[in-house]
Amino acid sequence: MKVESLYKFFLITPVSHLPVIDETNTVAGLLSKEKILMEMADLSQSGREYERIPVHLFDDTLTENLLSYFQGSRLIPVINTSAEKKDNWDKPRFLAEFSKLSKPVEKPVISKGDQETESKAKIVWFMELMLENFPDALYATDVDGNTIFYNEKFENSVLTRSLFRNSIAFAERYLRDTNRELFANYLKMNEMDSDLKETRAPVLQTYLKNLDLILRIITLKKDEKITGFLYQFILPSNKLSIMDNSGMTFPSIEEAFHNKIPLETILAETESHYIYYSLKRTQENISHAANELGIPRSTLQNRMRQLSVNKRFRRDVSKPIPRNKPEKSPIKPHKISEIPEKKSEVEFRKKKEKNASKAAVTQNREIKKNHKKITGKKKKGTKRK
Repeated sequence: MKVESLYKFFLITPVSHLPVIDETNTVAGLLSKEKILMEMADLSQSGREYERIPVHLFDDTLTENLLSYFQGSRLIPVINTSAEKKDNWDKPRFLAEFSKLSKPVEKPVISKGDQETESKAKIVWFMELMLENFPDALYATDVDGNTIFYNEKFENSVLTRSLFRNSIAFAERYLRDTNRELFANYLKMNEMDSDLKETRAPVLQTYLKNLDLILRIITLKKDEKITGFLYQFILPSNKLSIMDNSGMTFPSIEEAFHNKIPLETILAETESHYIYYSLKRTQENISHAANELGIPRSTLQNRMRQLSVNKRFRRDVSKPIPRNKPEKSPIKPHKISEIPEKKSEVEFRKKKEKNASKAAVTQNREIKKNHKKITGKKKKGTKRK
């Protein structure tokens, strides 16, 4: 194979690295797009052919670009050492297989100090990996409220909101004031002395209406001394959802009440989950789901649009499911004599005949009545003469 044939995988998949597995289906390394481009740029190496993917094109470290690829795509293609696509991995599978990657290096004599440094580096790397994949936004400050740390989710989904104006200074001021206010309310409710060292530092929690987020404030202590605060921002849907034995998650009314979630928010969460699982039960058929929910199809579509059900649950609407219409049986032509009269036409004809007979009877009565009047007048006239 030539190096140019390896580059085709990166034209299909916009990623910086691709996992490569060996004959035992274990990760041999991460094929680097940058190293392939450098090899192609070297004219002395561009025409060279390989039986297997050369080791010098591999990387053995995770990059931010590679992990951010999973934000837009669920699966990453996996190739073998012969440059053949073998599988597709999701993010948990990829991280699990990558953790088994062993680096083929010689084992020199390592001193105790170097071993400690290496172990600390591994711990730091693993902590960074955990924080990067943590589902909630995190933000930490010291005792005075100065920023110490924040993860990528805080930077992308919280700091960019209009309340903070993409400014750390605004975030520091707002969260410091919120922390003081919550702690003061806690002291009033629990009648606790703020200088009491034996009391465990509380975990404060509130709902931020301006951000539509649940905020948890965790007090960081070292040797019975407060050293800082950790702020955790939780989406209401993540906090309220409780999974049952069947795997379905529905918002908890009890959790919403204790967290002081607005009624509008919990109603929207409950209705969107109810609609989503109704669609799942009817195999994504909107007409059947609307019939099951007891509402018109147009009403269901409007509610789905208002609640952003497709975006909230990441529904794939690129391929709509066609409606199942019953097949109509072919109509056989009838002879004129064989065409049966409709029931309504028969009733109408009978009613018409009945009305006609009544009109005839009434007319006869009128004729007889007029005849009697006329004959009575004639008799009276003859007597007078």
